[in-house]
Amino acid sequence: MWEKVSAPWFRFIYDESSELRDLKRDEHGIVLTEDYALCDAARAAGFKILIHNKLIEHLKTTPLQSVYGEMDKLRAENKALREQALDKHLGEQGNAN
Repeated sequence: MWEKVSAPWFRFIYDESSELRDLKRDEHGIVLTEDYALCDAARAAGFKILIHNKLIEHLKTTPLQSVYGEMDKLRAENKALREQALDKHLGEQGNAN
């Protein structure tokens, strides 16, 4: 993605119509941060945006132990979802016969 989307990747979007040049907000009043700018640029370059919607702390430094713990949880969730999908698929095949 970094090759297809030109820098700066992380930038704030400002409301040019504002006299104070405030940060731009969406229709719900949420400030569009640098994350939104990156996603918009990636989407415009043809990338699909995926998110992890669980609340995480936004830290500059994070102990690796907590990162590894979250990764382990995600792997387990992913494995369970794949097993459910496979069971459903096999059940549908069995019902078709």
